[in-house]
Amino acid sequence: MLFNHVRVYKCVCVFQPESDLTIIQFEKHLRVCVETMGKEKLEKLRRTKSRMKVDQRLCDVLNVIPYYIPTGCVPTGHQLDELEQHIRELESEQVQYWSWMSSQLTC
Repeated sequence: MLFNHVRVYKCVCVFQPESDLTIIQFEKHLRVCVETMGKEKLEKLRRTKSRMKVDQRLCDVLNVIPYYIPTGCVPTGHQLDELEQHIRELESEQVQYWSWMSSQLTC
């Protein structure tokens, strides 16, 4: 067999074909893997766009710098997790800010 295995970036899709696969079967399996990765890419980009809007809105309110994810690339799962954490922290900070503001107004 020409390939013993195909490993795609960050183990998103790892395929180890059986030695008795034909070239046609091997190609089919690779196409399925590429299709799956394409769907994952679109989902990550959709999720990133949605979360970046929330992050930008919170940063505008709190006057802080938004979380940076380079444009033109698909963010990693780790980057998305960090963005989610950043948003949670900003939401907590916003609650504290509004609590402080309301206490200042009641004085």
